[in-house]
Amino acid sequence: MGNARDSNPLSLWPAFRKYRGARSPEYDVWAYSGLEDAVLDGRHNVIIRDRRYDRDMLIKEYVCAILFSKRQGRNNCHVVSPDWVDREVPRYLQSIEGLFKDLRCFHMLFDSGELTEPVDALFTSNAILVAFLEDRVPDAKPNYAYWAVLLGLQRSIPVRIEAVDLFVSSLGVDGQTSAVHDHRGTPLSAKGSRQDHPSIVLENKRIIHQYARGLQRTTSACVSTVTGRWKQDSPGIYSSLNLPRSDSDCLLIELHTSLNLHETGNFPYQSKLSGSITVSFAHDWFHTHRWKCTTRLSYPSRWHHNRDEYFLTTYGFHCSGCREEKSNCDCGDFRGLNVPFPATKFDTLLKLAEDYGNAELEREAGRIGARPMGRVHETATLPTLHGANNFLRNIAMYQELWSFAPGSSVWIRQAIIFWRFKSTPQGLPQPLPASTTWRWLSIYDPLWKVHEENIIIDP
Repeated sequence: MGNARDSNPLSLWPAFRKYRGARSPEYDVWAYSGLEDAVLDGRHNVIIRDRRYDRDMLIKEYVCAILFSKRQGRNNCHVVSPDWVDREVPRYLQSIEGLFKDLRCFHMLFDSGELTEPVDALFTSNAILVAFLEDRVPDAKPNYAYWAVLLGLQRSIPVRIEAVDLFVSSLGVDGQTSAVHDHRGTPLSAKGSRQDHPSIVLENKRIIHQYARGLQRTTSACVSTVTGRWKQDSPGIYSSLNLPRSDSDCLLIELHTSLNLHETGNFPYQSKLSGSITVSFAHDWFHTHRWKCTTRLSYPSRWHHNRDEYFLTTYGFHCSGCREEKSNCDCGDFRGLNVPFPATKFDTLLKLAEDYGNAELEREAGRIGARPMGRVHETATLPTLHGANNFLRNIAMYQELWSFAPGSSVWIRQAIIFWRFKSTPQGLPQPLPASTTWRWLSIYDPLWKVHEENIIIDP
């Protein structure tokens, strides 16, 4: 694989090696070795020649300097022109970003769109930028060893998210009864019809409402994008955070769940909310570990009697010997762990969110009734449940996964799962799916001063 100190670690990445191996320098300048150095400069906002440069523009400068030197000057370069660079650099970055999307340090290499980096006009200490000002290839090189450590974080992934499913099921509905009643025995519609919950028949006559189903992923981000908003809104849970000093010490994951709120929150008798969060083991030896989960959940004081509501619980949910008949394991299917979800507490929060949404709909209905008829239709299609969405966005929750290895004397924290919630907009012509998007989180921040001090080695 080469020496990390002498080779750009991007060039050693299997998917990128395959990508470059299929391209010929004769027809494609991106096959030249050395161009990947442009991706490792690590800056996102700079000033060059009194002009503000974003990430793509900075890489264009790097590419031009390298390619012009290989073609022995601008006049002899029949491939490269300013227009060509403007066109091809974004295409190139888009194509190679897909090769690295699983990296836990993706946000350190590519712009995540969440940076708020201030523009700094003083770059005389940056040898690479000075070289660009002088229209030459930089003598300074990216710190390959430093970047190799960041890419090496892939080797310390203990678990992966496989599925997230939040739903309401009922033991009191068999799909044949003509009337559906609530816990007081009252029909859930004027006619007492099963049409109040049409998904009963479609979902094995048991699942009556799906809050979220399906899983997508996006690229990594700094953990501060999640915890930063907790400092003010959820001080109780923020103060309980004990983030690792290094990403190699503990895996950080974010689950951002879009919830399909129920119109009324009224469900049949014996209904309950369930959460199925499945993770898979990255290594077989984790099957022999005992596992437990600690859940912390809160929502801001302004939503609950002027105090910060805080909830904490710990479950043991997997032990070695899970396939044995008398095992006390709760993980179910041995191919993956089912992480306990605080369904009872969260059910209360969902009812509050649905109450906020219903109250807003009633207020909106009153406003529409007072408007001229020409404005009623115009407003009726606007997304609603903003109050419910604001409530859900202010829920703070994280879960710690701990494992206990055979022969060990201590529990090891393997992962922290950070949760964010929102509601799907109502009233859209094409409703958005209620699903979960997950990504890696990292304590490493591309704006850290220590990062900027380590990314480049001067000759």
